[in-house]
Amino acid sequence: MKRKYYNGTFLKKLKEQETFLFQRFEEEWDAIQKTERQKGRSEKLKAGGKAAGRVILGLLAVGGALTVALVAPKIFVLFDRSGRKRFFVDEEDYKKTKCNFKKNRSITLEEIEGGQYIMRITEKGRQRALGELYNNLKINEQRRWDGKWRVVMFDILEKHKNERDAFRYKLEQMGFYPLQKSVLVSPYPCENEIDFLVAVLGIGSYVRFFTTEDIGDVEELKRHFDL
Repeated sequence: MKRKYYNGTFLKKLKEQETFLFQRFEEEWDAIQKTERQKGRSEKLKAGGKAAGRVILGLLAVGGALTVALVAPKIFVLFDRSGRKRFFVDEEDYKKTKCNFKKNRSITLEEIEGGQYIMRITEKGRQRALGELYNNLKINEQRRWDGKWRVVMFDILEKHKNERDAFRYKLEQMGFYPLQKSVLVSPYPCENEIDFLVAVLGIGSYVRFFTTEDIGDVEELKRHFDL
């Protein structure tokens, strides 16, 4: 199953669960900013290429609008509604991202005073943001392992093959290790992520999730996860 598995039911469920994705993105981005501030280099909080587009779209999805201003030669900064600096992007990446988003109608731009712009996300842009955030959903690794294993087991009917394949693909993409084809394991807390995936894919009746300290011989697992 390719990661581009989007049918009408999936998109509807994804929108119903959008709060999880938006909160996760905001938490991760705020943590990155905090780390950069502690290092005294927030001005370097930039990303290039496609990563810049994902960040801008995510920030727009969370806040609805951003103010864009040129603050240094060839450097743009994006402010949220409270005037907080959220992201720096170089001129080339900004122009490419802006043109791409305008072309596919993901954003609108309104010029205001002093050469600044208000960038707003459209409904189409929100859908695209949801897809990007879903595709990039990951499990946060712990600095210190708590000694517990998170196990996902599923037995999904053949008539739900697309959902089954999409679920397995996403688990592996997020770093789960397959003990068997339908039994996957992670050492990191992930109950919220599993609940989210189950809700979006509509497979709650076929999935079991539990945490255990004993799953037999774990030496291969420890080597795999570098524990």
